Amino acid sequence: MDRLIVDGFGKIIGRKSETIIIKEKGKTLEVISPQDLRQVIISGKGSISFDAIRLLAKHGVDILFLSTQGDVEAWLSYPEMRTVNTRRMQYSCYETPKSGHIAKQIVTAKLTNQAALLGTWAKNRKLSDPLNARKLLEARAQVKVLAEQIKNLPDAPIDEIRSRLMGIEGSASMFYWNAIAGMLENIVTFPGRRGIHPGSPRNAIDLVNALLNYGYGALYGEVKRGVHMAGLDPYGGFLHVDRSGRASLILDLMEEFRQPFIDRLVVRLLVKQQVKPPGGQMVKGRFQMNNETLTTIRKELHVLFEGTMSYRNKKYHRSQIIISQARQLAAYLRGEKNTYQPFIQKW
Repeated sequence: MDRLIVDGFGKIIGRKSETIIIKEKGKTLEVISPQDLRQVIISGKGSISFDAIRLLAKHGVDILFLSTQGDVEAWLSYPEMRTVNTRRMQYSCYETPKSGHIAKQIVTAKLTNQAALLGTWAKNRKLSDPLNARKLLEARAQVKVLAEQIKNLPDAPIDEIRSRLMGIEGSASMFYWNAIAGMLENIVTFPGRRGIHPGSPRNAIDLVNALLNYGYGALYGEVKRGVHMAGLDPYGGFLHVDRSGRASLILDLMEEFRQPFIDRLVVRLLVKQQVKPPGGQMVKGRFQMNNETLTTIRKELHVLFEGTMSYRNKKYHRSQIIISQARQLAAYLRGEKNTYQPFIQKW
C-alpha cells in the first residue's frame, strides 16, 4: 500500500508504537506500517494525532487534506529538500529564454494529449456513433493545428510570449471541452468547463465538473509531492502568472497530466455508468457529490495513481512518473539537460 485514503466521518488516525492505526467508534479498522506509505489522503470529518503526524513525517509520508469538492485544504510534509542551487537556478531562469521553452513544451504536451484522447474516443465510437466520432475528429484536427502554431513562437522569456501562448491554449481547450460535452450529451448534462463564477471552473455546479475538480485536487497533491522531492519552489512557475498564495509551478506541471490521467478517467466513469447522474445535488449554490459518487472517484483515483504504464521504455507507477517529470525539469533548470521533455501519453 503506497497511499492511504481516510474518508467519511468520525475516523481517528493515531499511532501505536511504530505503526499507524485507524479507528472508528473505538474499533480498530486498520494497522499500517508507515514504511509502506508515501501519502495519506484525508477527506471528510475526522482527526489525526500529533504522534501520528510525527511518525509519518519521520518516514517521509506526506498528508493531504481534500474537501469533498476536491480542493486541497492543507498539505503536511517532511522538511524541505535541501537543494538551494536548484531554486536559485529556477528563479534566475525566469528572465531567460528557458522560461519560454518550458512553457511552450508544457502547452505542446497538453494539446498533444488532448488531440490523442479525442482521437481515441473517436475510434471507440466509429461504428456505434459515427456522427459523434466525426465531431471528435474535427475537434482533434483543430487542436492539432493550434499545437503546430506553438512552434512559431520564439524561445523567449515567458513574459514576452505568454499572452500568445495562453491564447492558443485557450482556443484548443474550447474545441476540446465542446467535443466532450457533445460526446456526453446523452449521458449527463455538461455545460463545459465552468463553475459558479464566470471564467473559473472552481465551485462546480454540475456532476462532470465536480468529478473533474476532485480528480484535479488529487493530481495537485501528486504534483506537489513531485515538485517537493525535486527541490523546486512550488510558487515559482513559468506558464501561470505569479499570484500571492498561488502554487504556479504545480499548476504548470499539472497541465501535462490532466487529460491522460483525470479527464480520461472521468469520461470512462460516466460512459461505463460507474458513476450515474445525478450523482449528488446542489448545496448552497454548489454541486455536492453524494457518498456513493465520492467513494467511487476516490477508489478509482487510487487505482489510477498506483497503476503502472510504459514510460521511457519501462513500467512505472503513474505517481512515480510525476516525480520523474519534476526531477527532469529541475535538471533542465540546473543546466544538466539541453531541453525539457514533457509527458506525452503514448496511445
